[in-house]
Amino acid sequence: MSADLKDKIEELERRNSILLKVQELTRDLVSTHDLDLLLMKITDAARDIVGSESATIFLLDKEKNDLYFRVALGEKGNQVSKFRLPLNDASIAGWVAVHNEPAIVNDTTKDSRHFKKIDQDVGYHTHNVLAVPVDFGDETLGVLEAVNKQGGEYNDEDRSNLALLATQAAIAINNALLVEELRNFFINGIELLIDAMETQSKQEKGHAFRVARLATTIARKLGITGKNYEHIYYAALLHNIGKVQPLSPTEDMRKHCIIGAELLSRIHLLRDIVPFVRHQYERYDGSGFPDHLKGDKIPLGARILGLANEYEEKHGSSSDPEVMQNFINTHNGEFDPRLLEILQEVLTH
Repeated sequence: MSADLKDKIEELERRNSILLKVQELTRDLVSTHDLDLLLMKITDAARDIVGSESATIFLLDKEKNDLYFRVALGEKGNQVSKFRLPLNDASIAGWVAVHNEPAIVNDTTKDSRHFKKIDQDVGYHTHNVLAVPVDFGDETLGVLEAVNKQGGEYNDEDRSNLALLATQAAIAINNALLVEELRNFFINGIELLIDAMETQSKQEKGHAFRVARLATTIARKLGITGKNYEHIYYAALLHNIGKVQPLSPTEDMRKHCIIGAELLSRIHLLRDIVPFVRHQYERYDGSGFPDHLKGDKIPLGARILGLANEYEEKHGSSSDPEVMQNFINTHNGEFDPRLLEILQEVLTH
């Protein structure tokens, strides 16, 4: 076999390996809607595919008309994330975004577009850079950049491979941005609803937000994170949602937890918090309402919410040790002892 043929076969095998990696990554990306996790996967793949020391993805901020770091991998990733880059020739990424063209810079000391301030501030040395635009249709979403090619210089094959990754990544990024925008709209909508409810009721304004703050503080102490943490936050904000339906004087005033659970059960996105709202008045000793659940049969989120709501209603955010002790004595047996200890810890320290 001739040397030329051998080189061509090796090149084809290398190219095929890259295509398989991008194809595998694409399947993973389309199912990832958490933007930060998605960008980490993309930058990790970029670093691997073009053999770089680090990789970065910049997103375009249309309002501020600049580029910002959302995720940066490598030794100095956390430090560089505070920088923003102008949309002009003062940075390589800015130039790529403006001109919508890739850029290969194999000697940053000879290219005026290199943004030296980042290197200077974080104590890093950028030798060479490969950057490609991340486009969705006619819209530029950002720039994908690989830094410091390991063992050589960036070439056209690297550019082609990184551009292929950026093309696939753009679809997933656009979807994740839409999900994030909808999520922000959803959260703001809930907060506006709670604010409006408290304005119309006799409940002290800000009660739901204070309960949410206390409940999530307890949750953090328990090591609750991610979706489970969010569920506690939303349940706390919406724990009084059932009060939108007036009760007759003869009805148990706690019945709003049942009404609230029924209302929330109609919203698919909130189905996971229904048990927390329904069982917020259950008590650890079985004396609660509406189903007289006892001990650990009460969902943990409901136990946290019930304790946070009761304390906030009676004592606000008081951290007075005597107030806390009186609360414990008064409600002995009604709340999870472990949660009472955590409540005491977060309020008195």
